Amino acid sequence: METGRFLMKVKKISLNTKLATVFFILFILVVSVKVLSSTFSKQTGAMLSLSEIKSIRNSLTKECLKQEEISLNKGDNLDEDLEWFKTKAPSYCNCISLRVYSMALQEQDFKEMLIERRKKQFKSEIISLMNSEKAKWVTDFCLSKAQRNTKPKRSYASEKK
Repeated sequence: METGRFLMKVKKISLNTKLATVFFILFILVVSVKVLSSTFSKQTGAMLSLSEIKSIRNSLTKECLKQEEISLNKGDNLDEDLEWFKTKAPSYCNCISLRVYSMALQEQDFKEMLIERRKKQFKSEIISLMNSEKAKWVTDFCLSKAQRNTKPKRSYASEKK
């Protein structure tokens, strides 16, 4: 009986009211989709381009190599240090730049810098992060990785006598 009354009331609602309700619901859906898509595009727009990522990583690598060169000049065992600088330091510094860059992207402060498009500040802050105590594990990891990757010198048959 109650159901019958409800159906009678629904039938009495005018066609204009039904159309207005449908348009209102569609309007709310469209606005919701636009808001969600603009939020998504704002977040993805904040990402760095591949060339910007390479530039930041190159800056980190150069800074690392500068530090290695400074420590090379301070060292006593110049031949051994020079060998390290020529053979292992580039891969060591690449490892450092990758790990520090990845570590920075996990921190909220660095994400906010990217969203606000403060890339110069991001670059300087990431270099200071590389030199901080926070990144000590990175240098330890990359140093052990570089030392593990010792490849024996290959001897060729033509060199043997």
